[in-house]
Amino acid sequence: MEVLRQRRSPKAPADHNKAPSDFMKTIAVYNLKGGVGKTATAVNIAYLSACSGQPTLLWDFDAQAAASWYFQVENSKRKKASKLIKDKLALGELIQGTGYDRLDIIPSDMSNRNIDVNLTGVSGGKLDSWLSMLSETYGVLVLDCPPTLSELALRILKAADAVLITMIPTHLSFETYRHVTEMMEQKKIDLAKLYPVLTMIDRRKSIHQEFTASCKKTLGKTPIGFVPYCSDVEKMGEFREPLPVFAPRSPATLAYQLLWDNIRKKALRRR
Repeated sequence: MEVLRQRRSPKAPADHNKAPSDFMKTIAVYNLKGGVGKTATAVNIAYLSACSGQPTLLWDFDAQAAASWYFQVENSKRKKASKLIKDKLALGELIQGTGYDRLDIIPSDMSNRNIDVNLTGVSGGKLDSWLSMLSETYGVLVLDCPPTLSELALRILKAADAVLITMIPTHLSFETYRHVTEMMEQKKIDLAKLYPVLTMIDRRKSIHQEFTASCKKTLGKTPIGFVPYCSDVEKMGEFREPLPVFAPRSPATLAYQLLWDNIRKKALRRR
């Protein structure tokens, strides 16, 4: 695995030299429940996508801005994401570099907490038009979604090529997954693009062992990835870097690499 170690370069987006393409793949990382490894998964998947040679953009939709914080990137006060919806700002003005080759980010800020209010009455085609513009530069788009049942979430789930639902192996987390599948069915969103990802698996806990062993029967699908509980993931907050950069031999790094390999083989090729 190539490790992109370039760090803290100017925040201008990289020149990817990518010909315009209609084949950009969009990966949404989503869950209604917090604390299940959603943002860590989005950050590491975006980084590994860039490592694989794909010009990649991580779009941080979560008002908590955790993904932006991991990459040490902030929105300027004049460039709030909320202005994009009101056509007061061009999409390209929000894009910043991360300091890693082939990896850019649209950072979040607290104005995103009102994004659903701002989306009210706005055509659903606006998100599609943004994705179309991004496909001219990027091969992979990773969306760190807000943990809400909202208009924004529904539009993202419809537009994405693959939806990763991060979840820990517990009763409540599996019940949340059921709620998401029911919502997608009601909105006629293709369930075939929904992929569970088990995270924070602690083999010392019997309930984690039981749920991991029975997850295919319980969920109706085999998870596309299994990420163990590992203190290295928590250290992402200390280093403010993707896991493969500072812990390339960590079991969690290997798990995220296997997850990315499965996404490419199973989730993105089918569409």
